[in-house]
Amino acid sequence: MQSAACEGLEPFGDEATDRCGGALLSAISTSFVRLLREHYGRGAMQAKTYVHDDLIVVVMRGRGLTPLEQTLMDAGDPKAIVAMRQAFQLGMASHFSDTIKRLTGRTVVAFLPQAHIDPDVTIETFVLDRPLNRLDTAKTAEHE
Repeated sequence: MQSAACEGLEPFGDEATDRCGGALLSAISTSFVRLLREHYGRGAMQAKTYVHDDLIVVVMRGRGLTPLEQTLMDAGDPKAIVAMRQAFQLGMASHFSDTIKRLTGRTVVAFLPQAHIDPDVTIETFVLDRPLNRLDTAKTAEHE
């Protein structure tokens, strides 16, 4: 029997079969940290996922600057770091959207990324094709 938090969420593949509520949000956060580690070379220290209606927002707080980014910062070019991070986010759009679809069973119709340097925060916002019913909450995943 589905709990109220899971109402309207269809199982989607083996990974999402029993995942809803806080477990779903944690799975999204953890998956995004893993994707960053695989593709950027390091992951966020903390990721927190928020869901409201047809929106998913993943907020990731980083470990600071990579050596390349620190070189750009030392050269007085923080805008280059933001531009580089935003280009990376857009390059990862299909990976991020596929992850959301795999975990929620919903299609992403819009992806709105944002990067900030001080403090080190990256935000990935997704608009879905339909709401995740009764799943208005947040879950934090801490990573070392």
